[in-house]
Amino acid sequence: SNMAHDSDITAHLKIGDMVPDFTLMSNEGKTHHLSDYRGKKILLCFYDYAHCPKCAYSVGNLMGHQKKLAWASKLKVITVFLTNKDILHDGLTNKNAPIPRLSDGSLYPFLALADPDGEAAASFRLGNKSI
Repeated sequence: SNMAHDSDITAHLKIGDMVPDFTLMSNEGKTHHLSDYRGKKILLCFYDYAHCPKCAYSVGNLMGHQKKLAWASKLKVITVFLTNKDILHDGLTNKNAPIPRLSDGSLYPFLALADPDGEAAASFRLGNKSI
């Protein structure tokens, strides 16, 4: 079945393996390629959409650890949202949206990328599951 095939592929992706490349637009309208960060330490996080309260809670926790993560390991955090650039921008900058509300209005410290068609998530075999 297709499902078994997908898990076989995922099972073979190990630490140190080359990951699938993708090209997405940031909430600020700039194009980013995952391959631009090749050779650097990154934490790649996938979320459903920028106004999701559950995602906001998870992002808030990540923001709480951000200074320690960045300082300790020179780690670049890249967040990918299953939404378009404009909705993503609103979700990160509108003070009434869940992420800014939970982070006391702090500026969003991570690179935020819009994956409106879910192509990047699909390349990591995530489908519609959030992690």
